[in-house]
Amino acid sequence: MSLSGREKEDIAKEVAATFKLADTQAVKIVRRSTGRARVRGHLSLFQWSNPSLKDHLALFTHGVIGPWSIPKETGRDYIDQMTAEVREEREDSRGRIKVLWVQKRRNNHYLDCELMIDVAAIVSGFLKAAQGGVGQERESAA
Repeated sequence: MSLSGREKEDIAKEVAATFKLADTQAVKIVRRSTGRARVRGHLSLFQWSNPSLKDHLALFTHGVIGPWSIPKETGRDYIDQMTAEVREEREDSRGRIKVLWVQKRRNNHYLDCELMIDVAAIVSGFLKAAQGGVGQERESAA
């Protein structure tokens, strides 16, 4: 089943509305992604709060909400990238405490990978989201 011109237009409108793109930008994206491809099923899109997920991963890696271990042969680059960001609390001008994740080293790719794995584990039900953290809206909506 290939997409008709009308179906591509409908998809372009949906993409434009979702990502607030100009119509020409959306059409280019749709043409690129639907060139010779066949639509075989539905693909879910999951969005998450990055700071909340980093809080959840930090609790997990520190053993607060589950066991965490890494192999002995793990390279130094993994450790450096997993610790590339730190959680800091700062007081704003009104005296309120703001929590920020501050990047201390440029390369944090393994941290990003672990965050995506954490999302997949929460979405699949393998891990429970911490109270007040990622996934709470999903659980309370059920």
